[in-house]
Amino acid sequence: MTIKMASLAVICLLVVASAVSGETTTPGQDVGPAQSVSELRAMASGYHEAMVKKDKNALLGFFVDASVPVKGVPSDASYTFMVEASKKVAPKQVVPRFMAFSAQVSVDGDVRADAPVEQVTNLRILTDGAIGTVTYDYSVPAGHGTEIWTVILAKKGWKIMSIAYSLNLASL
Repeated sequence: MTIKMASLAVICLLVVASAVSGETTTPGQDVGPAQSVSELRAMASGYHEAMVKKDKNALLGFFVDASVPVKGVPSDASYTFMVEASKKVAPKQVVPRFMAFSAQVSVDGDVRADAPVEQVTNLRILTDGAIGTVTYDYSVPAGHGTEIWTVILAKKGWKIMSIAYSLNLASL
């Protein structure tokens, strides 16, 4: 079973489990046990506050560890733009289809003095109380997209174990 299919199966199981337990699953609303949803919303709020304060240690504390993968995927239009721009500067340079780094590298970039703070909208939580996703739309001056955190409930609370985000460049 591919990772994508396994992820889809987990999401389907979460939705079915929440429906069986009497929870509502209206599109665009949170799904899962109320306490877990509340904890994950507080986590997202705390993460955003740490970004505003550019608090590196607090930001890293939200992750399982500093090696957690963070992967960004530009939209087709953004990727085409990046490839064309690269041809002008470095014609032989291959532009990867996605960007991959660690939580440490991502946080180092987020706490730079000139790094913009993302504006977050449409925050959504999907959880069964042990695992879950935190999804939101973001915007910064350079572009916008959607970010998805995969989270787990660890001994010391919820932790991010991966981040994936889309990127739509503002200049397009």
